[in-house]
Amino acid sequence: MNTLENIAFSRQTVLNFRFFDQEAMRTTARDLSLLLTERELFVLRDHFRTYEQRDPSVGELQFFSGAMRLWRRSPDSIEIARISGDGEQTRVWRDICRMREALPKAPATLTALMGTAAAYMARGGILPYHGTLCCGDAAEISLRAVKMPATPALRLGAVSAFLDCSEPARCGHTDLLVLLRPTESEPPEETAVRFLTRQSNLALTPIALVGEEGMLPHLLALGKGFILDLFPFTAPEECTASSALTVGQGTLLFRTSAEALHRLYEAGEPVIACGVPSELPCVQIRHGSDVHLSVSSVLFAALGSIRSLSIDLPPTREERLALRVAETNGTLLGGVAVRGGCAEGVLALIGDMLQRGADPDRMTLTAALELPYVEKQSKPVADALPCVTELHRLTAELMLVCHRPQTISRAKQTDPLLTVFVCAERKEPRAEDFSKAWQDAATRRDHGALRRLMRPQLSF
Repeated sequence: MNTLENIAFSRQTVLNFRFFDQEAMRTTARDLSLLLTERELFVLRDHFRTYEQRDPSVGELQFFSGAMRLWRRSPDSIEIARISGDGEQTRVWRDICRMREALPKAPATLTALMGTAAAYMARGGILPYHGTLCCGDAAEISLRAVKMPATPALRLGAVSAFLDCSEPARCGHTDLLVLLRPTESEPPEETAVRFLTRQSNLALTPIALVGEEGMLPHLLALGKGFILDLFPFTAPEECTASSALTVGQGTLLFRTSAEALHRLYEAGEPVIACGVPSELPCVQIRHGSDVHLSVSSVLFAALGSIRSLSIDLPPTREERLALRVAETNGTLLGGVAVRGGCAEGVLALIGDMLQRGADPDRMTLTAALELPYVEKQSKPVADALPCVTELHRLTAELMLVCHRPQTISRAKQTDPLLTVFVCAERKEPRAEDFSKAWQDAATRRDHGALRRLMRPQLSF
């Protein structure tokens, strides 16, 4: 089948899809090579019958097949139903489950597990002192930090943390979605930072530095709807809804006004307008006036399947890769990168910062967990759990909030890597003998002694 025949086929309506039974669904999935689970197919059927009140096209179903394949790469598509392993890790797991019973029901993903202790403490009024502390992919953080050069920030490997004191960006009625084309002479991150610095007088709101995942996840994260126009990227005879899954890779996606876009064009910046965000809950993919997909945005939230896994925990074998502490205007920001476990590294970092004068009552943690794609394997999830359980144990025992932890999927990541960041306000340094006492207690995992050393004014 040639390209034109493919395009014509993708525009055909799947007649009576809204009323398909199980056998018809299976036949359609086989005939169209759809990588959709039976549950996902029935969610699509019910949505088109109830919300769209029409049958989908072949191209729309192929688009959702590709979108769900992207979703299944993410660790957020997996929840941990139960674990088995050594006594200490299973004891911590029971503590996580106990806390989760008191919290709103949600899938037990790795991200949710890292934030369980913080959510539980919030019920008792223990909130993060640094509510603006965030972490994530270093390229993304560098874009957000361009206009705040004096803000505490720290990079370890491919992840960074900083205090994001900017006002939350709001979607204007006349905003446009724009891409900055990459150059061959430098990495996309450097191109984007240079561009944002050069045009700092304009109201440009970075959305994402788009990688292999494409623009779709970032556009969906805007929260409402959007119109994406593929006209600048594909010829009409080659365009389908699935084309939206790959366009924009390696570019900076940002939002700006029509006036600012005009000024960018006048300055000769290599930018492309590609759509508009919308307050309406509708996702539309088009090529000029030719609409390839138009659905309610509520479908995407309902569609993704969550796989439940039972995990045999590997033993803890912690390996520390890096530890750094920096100070900006009296605020300490430290980070430690570990794999196979995290207790030793995180305690070393906290001890170092306390010795420097970190105030434990004005201390906040965050964490970034980097993993390979999990689409066809569960081993990365199992290998990450020793880090997750030890992080939970430490934050719960020492009553430290781990604020807004993140999981990051990378195609070339080989093993799970956890980077924990600690932010604290500095006061007077500790006595010279503090470090030895802290190290002794950390080696014994004596959490009572660690609590007393952290806050000697309190009685534990």
